[in-house]
Amino acid sequence: MAAITRKLTIDEKWAIANAMFEEMGLVRQHLDSFNDFIQKGLLQIIKEEEKIELELPPEVTQYYVRLDDITVKEPTVREADGSFTNVKPMEARIRNLTYAGELILKMTPVFIDEDGNVSDGEPEEVRIGYLPIMLKSVKCPLSRSKGDSKELQEDPRDPGGYFIINGSERVIVTQEDLAPNRILTEKLDGKSSVTALAKVFSTKQGFRAPVTLELNKDGTLRVSFPSVSRKIPLVVLLKALGMEKDRDITIQIAGNDAELRKALFPALQAEPEVRTTEDALDYIGKRIAVGQSKEYRLERTKQVLDKYLLPHIGDNEEERIEKARYLCQMATRVLELHLGRR
Repeated sequence: MAAITRKLTIDEKWAIANAMFEEMGLVRQHLDSFNDFIQKGLLQIIKEEEKIELELPPEVTQYYVRLDDITVKEPTVREADGSFTNVKPMEARIRNLTYAGELILKMTPVFIDEDGNVSDGEPEEVRIGYLPIMLKSVKCPLSRSKGDSKELQEDPRDPGGYFIINGSERVIVTQEDLAPNRILTEKLDGKSSVTALAKVFSTKQGFRAPVTLELNKDGTLRVSFPSVSRKIPLVVLLKALGMEKDRDITIQIAGNDAELRKALFPALQAEPEVRTTEDALDYIGKRIAVGQSKEYRLERTKQVLDKYLLPHIGDNEEERIEKARYLCQMATRVLELHLGRR
């Protein structure tokens, strides 16, 4: 027997909406996001670094510092006599304080003897700073007060979801933004020297690096990304990432498509003097480390490519060829847009 369906009345729709707000509140997205950052995000950031390595002379015992864990304490304030006391939201407002908790980083020194044996030292907990605490989050006493909010001089109907900075209430305003790690293409009008472009906001653990690939009227393709002041020809950048042969670049971007290959040809001829990966790294290095030695230029360019170019793919030498393939995909979409296929 088929189910009988009917449209909800206005009163029923409002009843559902009110039930959702009563259960979830108006700022649940702020609280969930902050709690996730406190409980998971901070530790993920620490694990990305894992250890701090030191450059020590050979005669000194070699060691590094391993980053084990990070915790956020409940809100405290440092008094004039140097002591630390717990602080409540209302007290922070009245005394013009920042409602913040200590960031405690647990670190362990790891020693390496002459034979390469590794041994752990005594772990230490170090205060590395303070983090503003969101009201009603897991680190705020108000989240556990239930019906005792009045005893803490707080309105029990206050939903929280904001911070207290120097006594003033502050909220992080949610903004609509372009989707991260997605290739977006755009066709420009005839007034610009650029006819089409592809852009990606490469995002990894809060670090955001926009990468833009532009198609110019003369058919050349140029890439811009953070820490490099000038636009780099696409072919040069691909060779710096390990894709040396023009044949491999052509196959990755155009495949066997004759029309795409013809559109790509001007870009392949843009920098004929750059043949090898070392040539390409030095080409970019002259724009990053002006006046430095070649050895320094090459090393600095590798560091920039690993850290600032498409960080969501990776930050190691092994991922450079994957970054090259991703740039080829961006180039394919730009050329298809130029040819009217998109």
